[in-house]
Amino acid sequence: KSSYVDYIIKEAQKVYMLNMFELVNIDDINIQISKTEVTQDLYELVVGRNTSANDVGGEFPVEGVSVYDAMYFCNELSLLKGLTPVYVVNGSPQTYNWRYYPNEKRTIDGVITRDEFADGFRLPTEEEWEFAAREGKSLNTNIYSGSSNINAVAWYGENSGITTHNVATKEPNSLKLYDMCGNVAEWCWDYYSATLASGSQTNPHGPTMGE
Repeated sequence: KSSYVDYIIKEAQKVYMLNMFELVNIDDINIQISKTEVTQDLYELVVGRNTSANDVGGEFPVEGVSVYDAMYFCNELSLLKGLTPVYVVNGSPQTYNWRYYPNEKRTIDGVITRDEFADGFRLPTEEEWEFAAREGKSLNTNIYSGSSNINAVAWYGENSGITTHNVATKEPNSLKLYDMCGNVAEWCWDYYSATLASGSQTNPHGPTMGE
């Protein structure tokens, strides 16, 4: 009887957490972005483990996550929310076919593609992330995302005690997005390259090769 009660409680907690996962509309580029960084509780709920170095759970942001872990998380969260997974490995969007489990310091073997027609969760492109961090088409002159006062909007080396902090404890930017500066680094879909393309571009997706 107690195990059944525990199961019901866990399922109720799962439903609550998934319902509390809030997205913000970025209408100018027709996407939605999570209001906060992914919390340790949500990551553990979706993936089944929390391997953050600062493993305190709750509303602390998850860290120590590779880009492959992030893709795995996105697909699993999509399924939990009844959406079509975006990432496809060797032709399969189902993570159990990937021969990969997150947080084991491995890479995904095979060809990784993105289903452009899927409605599930994905990493933003660098340009999408930058648009959100710059607060869309806002004409403000903030140095940081949300303010020119870094202490108002970001946890960083000089005010954090060199540790992470609960998400959304600093002020949001004008799009109501939190922690777009500081706390933890965030993944984008693009490859990294030290050399940027020259000239004006519209929604660039970064280099086709890199790290």
